[in-house]
Amino acid sequence: MSEEKTPTETIPGSNPTLVTELAPITQQVGSHVLNALREEDCVAVLSTIVAGFPTDRVVSVPLNASQMAEVGVILNEVAAEPDGPDDRPCIGFQCRLPEAPKES
Repeated sequence: MSEEKTPTETIPGSNPTLVTELAPITQQVGSHVLNALREEDCVAVLSTIVAGFPTDRVVSVPLNASQMAEVGVILNEVAAEPDGPDDRPCIGFQCRLPEAPKES
């Protein structure tokens, strides 16, 4: 795997997007999730593999609460649809969970 100096691509007015070459999937997605969760208003991270030439890439996007709500609507709509030949596998969807209350 070649090292990229800046795995985060930022376009003004858009979400930061983490794009790096494939490494072991647990390492790759984990690294993306940890980096995305550093965004101030991030409540969830959406990750997928994008086929490309010469290599596939893992792409992860941090989501704020509003975007997460929109994704929830889409996931509910998809869950209600029957499975079909156009279904594509996805790698993961991680959410930040609220901290448990600390016992005194």
